[in-house]
Amino acid sequence: PDGLARRYAAVAVAKSFANNALRLTVGFKGDYKANDWNSIRLTNPYVEPAPLSMATISNILYAHFRMSFSKKLMLNINVDNMFNKNDLYFELDKKYILNNVFKTYYLDVNNINLAADITFVNDEMITMTLGMNYQHDYNVPDNKPILYSPNFTAHFDAQVNYKDKWFFTLNTLFLGSTDADSEYNAIIGRNEVTVTLPAHFGVALEAEYVHSRALSFFAKLDNLTFQRYYLWANYPAARFNAMLGLTYTI
Repeated sequence: PDGLARRYAAVAVAKSFANNALRLTVGFKGDYKANDWNSIRLTNPYVEPAPLSMATISNILYAHFRMSFSKKLMLNINVDNMFNKNDLYFELDKKYILNNVFKTYYLDVNNINLAADITFVNDEMITMTLGMNYQHDYNVPDNKPILYSPNFTAHFDAQVNYKDKWFFTLNTLFLGSTDADSEYNAIIGRNEVTVTLPAHFGVALEAEYVHSRALSFFAKLDNLTFQRYYLWANYPAARFNAMLGLTYTI
């Protein structure tokens, strides 16, 4: 990242149908992501001390469809075709004996992303969303597999607001299997995937009580399915996690 300001073209055309119950938007936009050290560590906290940092440039063709069945029920379907230069990925750094430190690498790769969700809202008291995301990568370089980028995820989320005093949240997530490591195969002349992290399903609950504008109390429970899973190789997630706390604003 060089700190220079950049401008990218963006154009969109939208059309509504059936008294605004249906809306279709198609367009093109450019995007720039700096990938500085802080943002890289937020993505992967186990990365090496000074990871290679390169900016990701994306050109995106998209079509977004929204259908409102009523004031309470809405469907969104988004299709994005992304053309990426220097897309950020992670792999284990073999120079570390314990095999527990990651390094960055970058690929020029294209992908098609399909996202869909359906949302129900009941008088702003109850909100429920069921969604999924599927990604297909293409024009992938033969000598480098894509790691830590699951092709499929699905989620169900629900929020309850009781008289603006009690707030309850349920989050569920299904994360598809993801390739996690590779080795060079001299016979075929390219890298082959050697480790794949299995799919997993997680459930989290959160409750918050707002005592006043300044003071609130909360409780969080994570991984209620008590699964032993990995988001990053060699770093198992906690089988169960609970947190109690309060928030005070001066």
